[in-house]
Amino acid sequence: MKSKIEIAREIAEKVHLEPNEKYPEGQKDKKENPYMAHINDVASRVSELGESYEIVGLLHDAIEDAHNDLAREEVRNLINSNFNSEIIEAINAMTKNENEDYFLEYLPRLKKNNIALKVKIADSSHNLSKAYLFDDEPEVANELRKKYIAVLNELGVDGKECEEPIIFDKEESKWLTKTLYFNWYKKPAIIVSFDGGALSYFLNPNDADWTLATPHQMCDYFYRGTKLTKKEFNKEFGEIGVNLPELKEVL
Repeated sequence: MKSKIEIAREIAEKVHLEPNEKYPEGQKDKKENPYMAHINDVASRVSELGESYEIVGLLHDAIEDAHNDLAREEVRNLINSNFNSEIIEAINAMTKNENEDYFLEYLPRLKKNNIALKVKIADSSHNLSKAYLFDDEPEVANELRKKYIAVLNELGVDGKECEEPIIFDKEESKWLTKTLYFNWYKKPAIIVSFDGGALSYFLNPNDADWTLATPHQMCDYFYRGTKLTKKEFNKEFGEIGVNLPELKEVL
Protein backbone atom coordinates (compact mmCIF):
# COMPACT_ATOMS: atom_id res chain seq x y z
CA MET A 1 0.00 0.00 0.00
CA LYS A 2 1.30 3.45 -0.92
CA SER A 3 1.99 5.94 1.83
CA LYS A 4 0.17 9.27 1.90
CA ILE A 5 3.41 11.04 1.00
CA GLU A 6 3.89 8.77 -2.01
CA ILE A 7 0.34 9.52 -3.15
CA ALA A 8 0.93 13.27 -2.70
CA ARG A 9 4.16 13.07 -4.70
CA GLU A 10 2.39 11.21 -7.53
CA ILE A 11 -0.29 13.90 -7.71
CA ALA A 12 2.36 16.64 -7.66
CA GLU A 13 4.37 14.97 -10.42
CA LYS A 14 1.24 14.56 -12.54
CA VAL A 15 0.72 18.33 -12.34
CA HIS A 16 4.27 19.68 -12.44
CA LEU A 17 6.38 17.02 -14.16
CA GLU A 18 4.24 15.34 -16.83
CA PRO A 19 4.05 17.09 -20.24
CA ASN A 20 0.73 18.61 -21.26
CA GLU A 21 -0.55 21.25 -23.70
CA LYS A 22 0.38 24.10 -21.32
CA TYR A 23 3.77 22.65 -20.34
CA PRO A 24 5.02 20.50 -23.29
CA GLU A 25 8.22 19.61 -21.41
CA GLY A 26 6.75 19.69 -17.93
CA GLN A 27 6.45 22.84 -15.83
CA LYS A 28 9.62 24.96 -15.55
CA ASP A 29 10.57 27.90 -13.36
CA LYS A 30 11.76 31.28 -14.68
CA LYS A 31 15.28 29.90 -15.17
CA GLU A 32 14.02 26.79 -17.00
CA ASN A 33 14.67 24.45 -14.08
CA PRO A 34 12.09 21.71 -13.39
CA TYR A 35 9.36 23.18 -11.21
CA MET A 36 9.05 19.86 -9.40
CA ALA A 37 12.41 20.59 -7.81
CA HIS A 38 10.84 23.66 -6.17
CA ILE A 39 7.97 21.53 -4.90
CA ASN A 40 10.37 18.97 -3.44
CA ASP A 41 12.48 21.64 -1.77
CA VAL A 42 9.46 23.27 -0.11
CA ALA A 43 8.24 19.88 1.13
CA SER A 44 11.71 19.10 2.46
CA ARG A 45 11.88 22.41 4.36
CA VAL A 46 8.72 21.55 6.36
CA SER A 47 9.13 17.76 6.60
CA GLU A 48 10.52 17.94 10.14
CA LEU A 49 7.21 19.46 11.27
CA GLY A 50 5.32 16.28 10.39
CA GLU A 51 3.72 14.28 7.60
CA SER A 52 0.79 16.67 7.10
CA TYR A 53 3.17 19.57 6.51
CA GLU A 54 5.21 17.60 3.99
CA ILE A 55 2.08 16.52 2.10
CA VAL A 56 0.82 20.10 1.90
CA GLY A 57 4.30 21.15 0.79
CA LEU A 58 4.10 18.66 -2.07
CA LEU A 59 0.61 19.81 -3.07
CA HIS A 60 0.76 23.53 -2.32
CA ASP A 61 0.66 24.53 -6.02
CA ALA A 62 -1.12 21.47 -7.43
CA ILE A 63 -4.58 23.02 -7.83
CA GLU A 64 -3.39 26.43 -9.10
CA ASP A 65 -0.89 25.00 -11.57
CA ALA A 66 -3.07 22.28 -13.11
CA HIS A 67 -3.04 23.01 -16.84
CA ASN A 68 -6.79 23.50 -17.38
CA ASP A 69 -10.15 23.48 -15.55
CA LEU A 70 -10.71 19.77 -16.13
CA ALA A 71 -7.27 18.90 -14.76
CA ARG A 72 -7.86 21.24 -11.83
CA GLU A 73 -11.08 19.44 -10.96
CA GLU A 74 -9.32 16.07 -11.24
CA VAL A 75 -6.60 17.25 -8.84
CA ARG A 76 -9.20 18.48 -6.35
CA ASN A 77 -10.95 15.10 -6.49
CA LEU A 78 -7.68 13.23 -5.94
CA ILE A 79 -6.86 15.41 -2.95
CA ASN A 80 -10.36 15.12 -1.46
CA SER A 81 -10.44 11.33 -1.85
CA ASN A 82 -6.97 10.61 -0.46
CA PHE A 83 -6.41 12.99 2.44
CA ASN A 84 -8.07 14.05 5.66
CA SER A 85 -9.85 17.35 6.29
CA GLU A 86 -6.81 18.92 7.99
CA ILE A 87 -4.71 18.49 4.86
CA ILE A 88 -7.52 19.44 2.48
CA GLU A 89 -8.20 22.66 4.39
CA ALA A 90 -4.49 23.56 4.39
CA ILE A 91 -4.18 22.98 0.62
CA ASN A 92 -7.30 25.07 0.03
CA ALA A 93 -5.79 27.82 2.19
CA MET A 94 -2.62 27.69 0.06
CA THR A 95 -4.59 27.98 -3.18
CA LYS A 96 -5.17 31.57 -4.33
CA ASN A 97 -8.66 32.18 -5.65
CA GLU A 98 -9.25 33.95 -8.93
CA ASN A 99 -9.33 37.76 -8.57
CA GLU A 100 -8.30 37.47 -4.90
CA ASP A 101 -6.01 40.33 -3.83
CA TYR A 102 -2.70 38.78 -2.78
CA PHE A 103 -1.93 40.93 0.27
CA LEU A 104 -5.38 42.13 1.29
CA GLU A 105 -7.31 38.86 0.92
CA TYR A 106 -5.17 35.83 0.09
CA LEU A 107 -2.45 36.09 2.74
CA PRO A 108 -4.82 37.03 5.61
CA ARG A 109 -6.97 33.99 4.73
CA LEU A 110 -3.93 31.73 4.45
CA LYS A 111 -2.50 32.85 7.82
CA LYS A 112 -5.51 31.44 9.65
CA ASN A 113 -4.31 27.90 8.83
CA ASN A 114 -1.13 26.96 10.69
CA ILE A 115 0.00 24.27 8.22
CA ALA A 116 -0.54 26.60 5.28
CA LEU A 117 1.33 29.36 7.12
CA LYS A 118 4.44 27.21 7.67
CA VAL A 119 4.40 25.91 4.09
CA LYS A 120 3.97 29.42 2.69
CA ILE A 121 6.98 30.61 4.71
CA ALA A 122 9.01 27.73 3.22
CA ASP A 123 7.68 28.49 -0.27
CA SER A 124 8.46 32.21 -0.08
CA SER A 125 11.88 31.58 1.51
CA HIS A 126 12.76 29.28 -1.39
CA ASN A 127 11.69 31.91 -3.94
CA LEU A 128 13.56 34.68 -2.13
CA SER A 129 16.67 32.51 -2.05
CA LYS A 130 16.67 32.36 -5.87
CA ALA A 131 16.54 36.15 -6.32
CA TYR A 132 20.34 36.35 -6.70
CA LEU A 133 20.02 34.30 -9.91
CA PHE A 134 18.60 37.47 -11.49
CA ASP A 135 21.41 39.78 -10.32
CA ASP A 136 22.30 40.30 -13.99
CA GLU A 137 18.83 41.89 -14.24
CA PRO A 138 18.92 44.26 -11.22
CA GLU A 139 15.33 45.49 -11.59
CA VAL A 140 13.99 41.93 -11.67
CA ALA A 141 16.15 40.85 -8.72
CA ASN A 142 15.08 43.89 -6.67
CA GLU A 143 11.40 43.32 -7.42
CA LEU A 144 11.66 39.65 -6.41
CA ARG A 145 13.43 40.52 -3.16
CA LYS A 146 10.95 43.29 -2.40
CA LYS A 147 7.96 41.02 -3.03
CA TYR A 148 9.09 37.98 -1.05
CA ILE A 149 10.52 39.96 1.87
CA ALA A 150 7.15 41.73 2.11
CA VAL A 151 5.31 38.39 1.97
CA LEU A 152 7.51 36.86 4.67
CA ASN A 153 7.16 39.91 6.89
CA GLU A 154 3.39 39.64 6.51
CA LEU A 155 3.63 35.96 7.51
CA GLY A 156 5.30 36.94 10.78
CA VAL A 157 9.00 36.28 10.13
CA ASP A 158 11.95 38.53 9.30
CA GLY A 159 11.97 38.38 5.49
CA LYS A 160 15.56 39.56 5.08
CA GLU A 161 16.79 36.74 7.32
CA CYS A 162 15.14 34.15 5.06
CA GLU A 163 17.37 34.73 2.03
CA GLU A 164 19.97 31.97 1.89
CA PRO A 165 20.98 31.55 -1.78
CA ILE A 166 20.38 28.11 -3.28
CA ILE A 167 21.77 26.48 -6.41
CA PHE A 168 20.23 23.90 -8.72
CA ASP A 169 22.08 20.57 -8.93
CA LYS A 170 21.30 19.29 -12.43
CA GLU A 171 22.59 15.78 -11.78
CA GLU A 172 20.32 15.22 -8.78
CA SER A 173 17.62 17.61 -10.03
CA LYS A 174 17.36 19.30 -6.65
CA TRP A 175 18.05 22.63 -4.98
CA LEU A 176 21.02 22.85 -2.60
CA THR A 177 22.07 25.56 -0.19
CA LYS A 178 24.66 27.61 -2.05
CA THR A 179 26.65 28.59 1.02
CA LEU A 180 27.16 26.39 4.09
CA TYR A 181 28.40 28.10 7.25
CA PHE A 182 30.66 26.48 9.85
CA ASN A 183 32.42 27.09 13.13
CA TRP A 184 35.71 25.33 12.46
CA TYR A 185 38.12 25.27 15.42
CA LYS A 186 36.44 28.48 16.67
CA LYS A 187 37.05 30.14 13.32
CA PRO A 188 34.53 31.05 10.60
CA ALA A 189 34.57 28.72 7.60
CA ILE A 190 32.28 28.38 4.59
CA ILE A 191 31.62 25.99 1.71
CA VAL A 192 30.20 27.49 -1.47
CA SER A 193 28.50 25.31 -4.06
CA PHE A 194 28.46 26.18 -7.77
CA ASP A 195 27.86 24.44 -11.08
CA GLY A 196 30.32 21.59 -11.14
CA GLY A 197 31.51 21.46 -7.56
CA ALA A 198 32.21 23.34 -4.34
CA LEU A 199 34.96 25.44 -2.80
CA SER A 200 35.71 25.85 0.89
CA TYR A 201 37.32 28.81 2.66
CA PHE A 202 38.51 29.82 6.09
CA LEU A 203 40.02 33.04 7.43
CA ASN A 204 43.80 33.19 7.33
CA PRO A 205 45.69 33.70 10.63
CA ASN A 206 45.55 37.50 10.61
CA ASP A 207 41.84 37.52 9.68
CA ALA A 208 42.64 39.74 6.71
CA ASP A 209 41.21 37.58 3.94
CA TRP A 210 39.71 34.22 3.07
CA THR A 211 42.01 31.30 2.25
CA LEU A 212 41.04 28.44 -0.05
CA ALA A 213 40.95 25.25 1.98
CA THR A 214 42.52 21.97 0.96
CA PRO A 215 40.27 18.92 0.40
CA HIS A 216 41.39 17.60 3.79
CA GLN A 217 40.36 20.81 5.52
CA MET A 218 37.05 20.77 3.67
CA CYS A 219 36.35 17.32 5.12
CA ASP A 220 37.21 18.67 8.56
CA TYR A 221 34.43 21.23 8.19
CA PHE A 222 31.95 18.39 7.99
CA TYR A 223 33.43 16.00 10.53
CA ARG A 224 34.98 18.31 13.13
CA GLY A 225 33.30 21.62 12.55
CA THR A 226 29.84 22.69 13.66
CA LYS A 227 27.42 23.62 10.90
CA LEU A 228 25.61 26.90 11.55
CA THR A 229 22.66 28.67 10.00
CA LYS A 230 23.46 32.01 8.41
CA LYS A 231 21.86 33.76 11.39
CA GLU A 232 23.93 31.74 13.88
CA PHE A 233 27.10 32.37 11.86
CA ASN A 234 26.46 36.14 11.72
CA LYS A 235 25.75 36.26 15.44
CA GLU A 236 28.98 34.46 16.31
CA PHE A 237 31.40 35.90 13.75
CA GLY A 238 29.76 38.85 12.01
CA GLU A 239 28.58 39.27 8.42
CA ILE A 240 30.65 38.51 5.34
CA GLY A 241 31.37 41.80 3.62
CA VAL A 242 30.59 43.80 6.78
CA ASN A 243 32.51 42.52 9.82
CA LEU A 244 34.29 39.82 7.82
CA PRO A 245 36.16 40.20 4.51
CA GLU A 246 34.13 40.06 1.29
CA LEU A 247 34.25 36.85 -0.74
CA LYS A 248 33.51 38.53 -4.05
CA GLU A 249 34.32 35.78 -6.50
CA VAL A 250 31.88 33.13 -5.30
CA LEU A 251 29.19 34.68 -3.10
